[in-house]
Amino acid sequence: MKLRKRKRFCLVCGKRIIITFYPDGHYRGGYYFGILHLPIKGTGEYKKTGTCNIGKDKFDVVKWTGKKENLEYWECNTCYNESMCKCWLEEKIETVYGKRCTDFAKGCHLCEAWEFYDDIVKHGKRKIRKR
Repeated sequence: MKLRKRKRFCLVCGKRIIITFYPDGHYRGGYYFGILHLPIKGTGEYKKTGTCNIGKDKFDVVKWTGKKENLEYWECNTCYNESMCKCWLEEKIETVYGKRCTDFAKGCHLCEAWEFYDDIVKHGKRKIRKR
């Protein structure tokens, strides 16, 4: 039973992470979200294949006609945990105050709660590292 170690990059912060793969199929060192299929610029174009309605709005459905690059989506433990905390805070504010509205009103408890959330997220962001 041999362990395998592979180097990957966090797609959020760019930090290099070491992933340990175990013989039984589980892994440690990061969080895996699947394969992204990214279009390669200059190899094709977006073709409209139809439309879809989301609420009152209508959007075009498009397909990339060119080549695609397959990229594994990994996140480091720090970015994953930060995202989970942000998600938890959003859910708590929604539960206590309600969903975010489109316009801001000074003195409105709902708007001030979401403004407080925005301040926490803005000041909690780490500087994105380049590979």
